Amino acid sequence: SIVAEVNPNAMRGRRVGEQVVDRLTGVITGFADLPPFNFVAGNFRKSPGDVRKYVQMYSPDVWAVDGSYLLTPDDRARSAKHEVLADVIQSLKATAEDTRSVTFQTVQFNRQASNGGGGRRRQGQATSDLDMDNIGGSDAFGQTPSCVLGMSKISGRDDARRLKMLVAREAPADADI
Repeated sequence: SIVAEVNPNAMRGRRVGEQVVDRLTGVITGFADLPPFNFVAGNFRKSPGDVRKYVQMYSPDVWAVDGSYLLTPDDRARSAKHEVLADVIQSLKATAEDTRSVTFQTVQFNRQASNGGGGRRRQGQATSDLDMDNIGGSDAFGQTPSCVLGMSKISGRDDARRLKMLVAREAPADADI
C-alpha cells in the first residue's frame, strides 16, 4: 500500500474504487520479476520453532519477525517474562546462525521511552528515549543481537524519524554505520 500510495485503512474497510484497485494491481504485477517474497501470519500463536520450520522450508537469505517479543517460547518451563523473552531471542538468533541467514526483528521500546524517555536507571539517573534500558522487557534484546537500532519520533515532525545505533558488535572498527 505504501508503494501504491493507498491508505491501508481504506483497504481494510473495502472502501476503494476502481482506480485504487488498478494502482494496486500495477504494483503487484511489477513485483513479478523479483525473487520470491513470502509472508507468514502468526496471529500471536507462533513459536521460534515454527519460525525455524519456515526458514528451513523457504531458505531465505533474509527473514524478519515483526514483534518477536510476542512469540510463544518452545520451552515453557521458564515463567519469568524476561527469561521467556531471552529464550525467544536466543532461539531466533540460533536459527539465523544455523541457516546462515540474516534476521531482522522488531520489538517495542518500553512505554516510558515511547512517551518521551521518562524511564529511570537503577542508580536514579534519567534514561534517554533510545536507551538499552528501554527495550522490550528483557536484557536479551540488547545482549544477544549483533546489531540493535532504535527509531523514535522527531519532536514536531510527523514525516521523519531518528535512527540511533545502540549496539554494533560484529562491525569492523572502521565501518561506516
